[in-house]
This record gives sequence, C-alpha cells and structure tokens, in this order.
Amino acid sequence: MPTLDIFPWSHNLDTGIELIDTQHKGLVDLLNILVNHLTIDSDAPTLNAIFDQLHEYARVHFRDEEAIWEEVMGADDWAHEHEREHCHFSARILALKAEQGVKPIEQVMEDVAAFLSHWLALHILESDKRLARAVLSFRQGTPLDEAKHLAQLATQEDSKNLISTVLHMYDSLSKRTLHLAKEIARRKKSEALLRQAREKALQVSEAKGNFLANMSHEIRTPMNAILGFCDLIHSRPLDPTQLAHLNKVMEAGRHLVHVVNDILDYSKIEAGKFEISSQAVDLRALLAAVMSMLEQNAAAKNVRLLATVDPQLPFVLHGDPVRITQSLLNLANNSVKFTPEGSVHLKISIAENADTSSLVRFEVEDTGVGIEPDDLGRLFQPFQQVGSGTSQATSSTGLGLSITRHLAELMGGEVGVSSVPKVGSKFWFTARMPHGVDALPGLQITEPMPQFTPEAIQLRMRGKRVLLAEDEAFNQELAVIQLEAVGMEVHVADDGLKAVAMVRASEQPGARTYDLVLMDMQMPHMDGLQATRALRESGFIKPIIAMTANAFSEDRQKCLSAGMDSFITKPVETQMLFREIMQWIRE
Repeated sequence: MPTLDIFPWSHNLDTGIELIDTQHKGLVDLLNILVNHLTIDSDAPTLNAIFDQLHEYARVHFRDEEAIWEEVMGADDWAHEHEREHCHFSARILALKAEQGVKPIEQVMEDVAAFLSHWLALHILESDKRLARAVLSFRQGTPLDEAKHLAQLATQEDSKNLISTVLHMYDSLSKRTLHLAKEIARRKKSEALLRQAREKALQVSEAKGNFLANMSHEIRTPMNAILGFCDLIHSRPLDPTQLAHLNKVMEAGRHLVHVVNDILDYSKIEAGKFEISSQAVDLRALLAAVMSMLEQNAAAKNVRLLATVDPQLPFVLHGDPVRITQSLLNLANNSVKFTPEGSVHLKISIAENADTSSLVRFEVEDTGVGIEPDDLGRLFQPFQQVGSGTSQATSSTGLGLSITRHLAELMGGEVGVSSVPKVGSKFWFTARMPHGVDALPGLQITEPMPQFTPEAIQLRMRGKRVLLAEDEAFNQELAVIQLEAVGMEVHVADDGLKAVAMVRASEQPGARTYDLVLMDMQMPHMDGLQATRALRESGFIKPIIAMTANAFSEDRQKCLSAGMDSFITKPVETQMLFREIMQWIRE
C-alpha cells in the first residue's frame, strides 16, 4: 500500500540551520505516518507510538533549538516568546493525548494531524525562520538589533511562501489520493473497497476545505485588529511621513486580505464547489460602481478612466453581479497597475444575441506597457503574473486572471487578450446572460449601499445599548472604541454562554434590553451559532449581526439559518460596520 504523503517537504520551510531543518523533517515524517494510518487503517497502538515520538521530538528539538537562540540572543524577547510557543506545543500534545478514550480513535488522529499541519505551516514560516535569519545574520557579523530588523522585514514577505507551501501540500495530496484509489482497485478488484477509497478521498477533500477555512480565519482575525487600529490612527493628525508609512501598512494589509480571498476562490473552483447566482442585474449601474472603485488608484497615477456601454445592450439581464464585478475589477486593476500614463477604457457590448439570452462582452483596453507575445499564452494560468517579464512586474499570487477565466467559463463564456509591447493591452471576458423583464429608462436594479453622514450616525446610535460577543482581546478593544465613538453603550461577552446570560438578564423586568448584538461565530464554551439559537428560542427579537472571520458563503448561510439578521466578514472597515448597524437599529 503506498504512503499518503500529505505534507511533502518544501524548500520554503528551510531555515538555513542544518540541525533544525533535519529535526523539522522528522516532524513532517511523523505527520505523514499519522495521516497514512488515518486514511488507510486507524489504529490505537500506532497513535500511542506517535505520541511517544512527539514527546521525544519536543524534548530534543526544543532543547537544541532554544540553545541556538540563547547562544546568540540571550534573554531577548524573541527567544522568550519562542520558548512560550514550545510550551504551548507540549501542552497541546498532552491535551490531545488525553482525548484517547473520550473520542473515537479516528477523531483523535484527525485532531493531531490538524494541529501538526497548522504548527508546521505557521510556526516554522513565521517564528523559526525569523529567528534563524537573525542568528545567521548575526553570525555573519551583523549587530543583533540590525539582524533582528532584517529578519523581521524578510518575514513580512513570507505570506506568499505560506500560500505556496499550502498549495504544494494539497497538490501532492490530490495526486497521492488518486494513486491510492487506483492501487486499491488494482489489488483488490473489489467494488466495496473502491467505494471505500472514494469515501476516504472525499474526507481528504473536506479536510482540505476545512484547513483553508481555518487558515483564512487565522489570518482575518488579526488583520481585523491591524486594519481597524490603523484606521483609528488614520483619523488623527499625522505628519506627512507618518501618514505615508501608515498608508503603506494599510495597503499591505488589504493586499493580504485580497490574497486570502483569491486562495479561497481558487480552492472552491478546484473542488467544483463554486456556485454562480442568477438575479436581475443593471450592467450600467454595475459599470458605474466599478469605475468608482478604480478612481482613486487611477487618479494617483494621472491615468484617465473611460467607460462605454453598447446602446443595444438590454437594460436588465440576469447574472451574478458579484462575480461579474470581481472579474471586471481583476482586469481593470491590472490595466491601471501597468499603465504609467494615458488611459484605461472599460467597455460592455453585445457579442451575440439569442431569443432568451445575450452573450455579453466585458472589455478593458489600456495604453500601458503591453505584454510580450511569448507571455500571452500563460496569462490565464494559475500563478502567472500580468507584466511578468517587464519592469512593471509586482508581487501577487498570480491567481486573479486564472479566477477570471474560471468565472467566465462558469457563466457560459470565455476570456482573451491581445497586446502590443509599449503600446497597450486589451483584456476581455464574456458571460451568457438570460434576458430579464424590460425596465424603465434610468431604473437601477442594484441599489447602492445607503450613505450616512457622521451626524446621522451619531444621532441614530447615541445611547443605544449593544452587546459585543467576541473572544479576541484586540478585536474587543477595537470594536468598543469604534462603537463608543458614536455614543453607543457597549457591553462585552467573551464567549457565547456569557452573551446568552447577559441578554437574558437584560430582558428581566426593570432591566434595559440590548438594542443590538454583534456576534462572533467561533468562541469558547458556546459558539455564536449556538448562542443565537438559544437567544431566539428564549424570545429575543432584536437584531443579531454576525461579525466574524469565517468568510465562506456557507458560513453566511449558517448564520442566517441560526437566526442572525446579517453577516459582516472581518476585517471590518469602520464605515462598513456603521452602515450595517444603521440598517438594523431602530430610531
């Protein structure tokens, strides 16, 4: 039976210190053995042996690693923080071992595998590599403070390495799973065993989705605090240098969130779980919205934005406005990025008319740097960058154009590009859109989000009582500052049980009830879904809004099905939060 290699070693995990890398590879081997037994035949003696090896790994590796850090850094904060992470590892392994006899053996193995894969992907890339860089730089003669600074800068560039490592892991996992199914079919020639292999492959696919969802949550949670506090600082007087630095931090944070969104979309497309909605869409209004999203970046480069709509375009068609907007923005943002001067022209036209539908062509033409002929064929493939091979190449995952291609195909269309170096490029995609009921001239089907003045927000929110159910301390502090700034009275519950108790207490005679509940999804003791159901069952009728780092459409549906009224994904911009609350809170 072949070995299921879930976590192949990646050069991105190399720290440059041979002893540490050798020991890390031993931990990767343990993870692969564990998942192999989990996939093929779960077995308690194997799990006991793995726990023994994990304890030995922690004893030897942590001793050796900390000795290296201490030799260079002594009592430095980095070394102390790293030691605390090691203590957390040991404590978590003991807790997982204690699950034996309480949970099924398969579940314990899954819990161990999930923890180890999370540890390998994050701890090595974020912590070990940073310390190793500092140590190696110090050994080459760089002063410690400067070595730490250089290591910190390099670590900030590792988000792409993390994504590359995760995707490499899943690519290998898919190949090994397929090989496993073929091997079982060949050896056993048994329909029952083949069905069992397929079921296991589905479990692996589900594990991939869960892993990506967890990774997304782990990144979005701190990014909510980072961008939120940056926004608070941005609203205060700053000198030009401070403002420029802060803007760069915010831009980098938003870029990271965009990368996470692309990875999630790409993963769902690969798994065949990406769904396209169908609703009435006013493409003229959609184009105006896209133009407004591009204005700031285009103005900063003194690039003119132009828009043209075919007068023969039916006023109302049916399609997915979110995915059409996403695809058009992917093309237009690239054009603005790679157009140092001149214009970017967005066009919507009819490519083909039928009795019940139209094939609509969305086009972006620019006067930018253009693309070499040899590069054109690679552009819509994953991990290829627009402008690669030119002086304008910039860091990105290279997923945007690939996602646009998949979205166009899901909408019954295709994509294309033509370009002349140093003259400009023309990108386009098509979508098959059923005809809708004719609308009156000037009617917009997609209503824009209402805008509220600061005075209106203050007037509506002042004195209102809100319960914030949130377990992360930084995000608690941020939300309290944001809400109290507009005069709201904020109470905090750091888990679902406390949130339910506090709401029920506020509903008692003589007490003052809450006007609104902001509910996180993932909390200890009782999660946000359970807490919401409990509140609705007890008769609480005031608005409950999910404010969570869970970003999948399934998460939104779970929240609405549990009884929540709306859903906001972290990181949450202050004005977005206020606009959402204003939709639900009463005068």
